[in-house]
Amino acid sequence: MLNLKIIMDQKNINTVYGEAKEDMAGRKSLYNARAYEIFWRNFLAGISRTLGSIFLYIVFFIIVNVLILKYVLPIYMPLLNKITNIMDSIEKMQKTLPQTSGTLDIPFSIIPKK
Repeated sequence: MLNLKIIMDQKNINTVYGEAKEDMAGRKSLYNARAYEIFWRNFLAGISRTLGSIFLYIVFFIIVNVLILKYVLPIYMPLLNKITNIMDSIEKMQKTLPQTSGTLDIPFSIIPKK
């Protein structure tokens, strides 16, 4: 009876620090794994981290856009309307000005003679 209790306690100690030793014999660690297995696991970890980051960035971008559209844009909308009206009036004024060829025409009378 005492011998059985010692064996049970030893098995419990092994399971507290991880799996039992007989289960660990078939598993691979970093030291007994092949190079492609290490590469493949790191590759999958990197891909999953990248996809998770992209997903979080998209969620963050959507939340920020919703907050801007709901709270910030109504405050600045009158200012934006004024700016667009000013730009429209400037475009109308430019259309009424006489069109030039894009070169500077200097009358010959003001050019000094040598």
